[in-house]
Amino acid sequence: MKIPDLLARGDLVDLRPPPQRTSVAEGASWGAARTVEAPELVRLLTLSNDDPKWTHLPLRLTGAKVVGSLDLSHAVLTRPLKLRMCYFEKPIILKYARADVIFLTGCHVPGIDAYSLATRSEVRLNDGFTSTRTVNLDGASIGSQLICRGGSFSDDDGPAIEAPGLDTGSTVFFDQGFRARGQVSLLGARIGYQLSCRDATFTVSEGTALLVDAATTGGSVHLDRGFCATGEVNFRGARIGGQLNFRGGRFTNRDGFAIAADGITVAGKVLLDENCIVLGETNLAGAQIKNNLQLLHSTFSNPDGTAVRIDRANIGADAAFSGAVLTGRVALSGGGVQISGDLKFNDRFTANGEVDLSGARIGGNLDCRSATLAAPEGIAMKLTRSEIKKDVRWFGATLRGGLSLDFAHVGRWYDSITAWPRKNDLRLNGFTYAFIHAEPTITVKQRLDWLRRDKEHFVPQPYEELAAAYRREGHSQDAVKVQVSAQWQRRLEVRRPKDWLILRLVRIAWSALLRVTVGYGFRPWQIVGPIAVLFLFGWWWFSRAEAQGLINPPTNLEGEVTFHGARYTADLLIPGAGIGERARFIPMGAAAHMAVAYTLAGWALAAMLIAGLVGIFRRS
Repeated sequence: MKIPDLLARGDLVDLRPPPQRTSVAEGASWGAARTVEAPELVRLLTLSNDDPKWTHLPLRLTGAKVVGSLDLSHAVLTRPLKLRMCYFEKPIILKYARADVIFLTGCHVPGIDAYSLATRSEVRLNDGFTSTRTVNLDGASIGSQLICRGGSFSDDDGPAIEAPGLDTGSTVFFDQGFRARGQVSLLGARIGYQLSCRDATFTVSEGTALLVDAATTGGSVHLDRGFCATGEVNFRGARIGGQLNFRGGRFTNRDGFAIAADGITVAGKVLLDENCIVLGETNLAGAQIKNNLQLLHSTFSNPDGTAVRIDRANIGADAAFSGAVLTGRVALSGGGVQISGDLKFNDRFTANGEVDLSGARIGGNLDCRSATLAAPEGIAMKLTRSEIKKDVRWFGATLRGGLSLDFAHVGRWYDSITAWPRKNDLRLNGFTYAFIHAEPTITVKQRLDWLRRDKEHFVPQPYEELAAAYRREGHSQDAVKVQVSAQWQRRLEVRRPKDWLILRLVRIAWSALLRVTVGYGFRPWQIVGPIAVLFLFGWWWFSRAEAQGLINPPTNLEGEVTFHGARYTADLLIPGAGIGERARFIPMGAAAHMAVAYTLAGWALAAMLIAGLVGIFRRS
């Protein structure tokens, strides 16, 4: 019986000769015994249902060379098409065709034009299927699955697969050895369930390798387990109904975006972990992620630009970078990001470049334990105007570069000296917190050294904030030390150039005097020390002066009087003391000058004591 007759009644026709070793790619050399005319297949596929030769059984053909054009444009296929390991001389035309299923498993074709194809069930281009020109599925509607597992798609002059607006009822499989050389476009596609690209390779010489811009999936997207892309992977504005899984994938686009997923919406997790490697920028700016963002133990590198971008993203749970390595001029750009849970930079996380979290809102903790942040020529971490509801933990971290905390607000701040920036590399103005602690524990003097690393040299607010934190913890003496140090730094601050020439020495001397005497009003009792020193010195000095004849009683004084250095010094030093020693003795020469000095010193100390008690010197 002839081949067309066998096909007509639904028999499986296998034209492969034993031992069936011939490659389908060599189909051009197959002889007449394996040749089938394409128009005959068209006739058999489009028989009317009331034709006596029509059958509901599929057209099943294996190992044939199909010559001529299989042109089914605008056709309604009245029986399933199931071809296997066939070689086509010319492109397959399925524009506007209507079919139940189309199987081209293991076939070799020079392209397919299936614009607006509609099928009730599956389309299979799998298990060794090869196309050397574009497969066009633009606007196609596939009732069930599009299966391209193990297929090879290429076009030297255009896209490998062009499927914008594709609509499938279930999963799209580009996996299990799938290879594409040339762009694969799913722009605006609607995928009923999953998009699976596991163990797949997408390659372009430049531009976008996989375009899923503005697409929608009802389930997850998997680009993992051996996935490899050379060229941009674009998910801009896509809506993913499950997880977005990049685990262990390799993404390379050194001159631009390796992963462009800005504006994406993901109902589940975004997983860029388990040794995922990205060479080029990873862009998740403005992403809406309902669950976790995980970039665990993976590598992201873009030396001349930004490694990872999550600006203005909204993350519904944790964002975890634990164990990851980010390298770039900006390692992480996260301005305005909102994270409902924790942000984790722990477990030996490394950032070679700036981490910018300006304006971030973090509902949980910021965990930087054992992290290394290095930006030697700039700011290693920027938390300007950020808000962290719970703890910031720096235990065991290493910071090489600046730290900007201007107008940031955190719940509790835990750091260690290894995480302190160099002098002039810290920015603290407006930084607020409820609690501050270091591990291992540090002294107030060391914490004041941290404040003095501020680039602004002296800003009152950081001192006020630290003093308030110590006071809330019940450490009032430490709070006073901070306040005294703030007054000393304030008075040393040079605001105008002429201060160097005119007022610097006076400023230092006056500030030192206030610090020693009344502690700028925070320790008025301190004045007892200077008074005691002056009293003891005066006692000794005036007693010695009297013995040398520099202090004598007046000649008109009746009776004998005895000089006592302690009483005389007290009468000079204490304003209004009324002891009467001044009236009984007259100093001469150096003693007279010293008596005047002690009188003035007494009035000055009394004025300082009063001013200290009423808080005149307590200035912000």
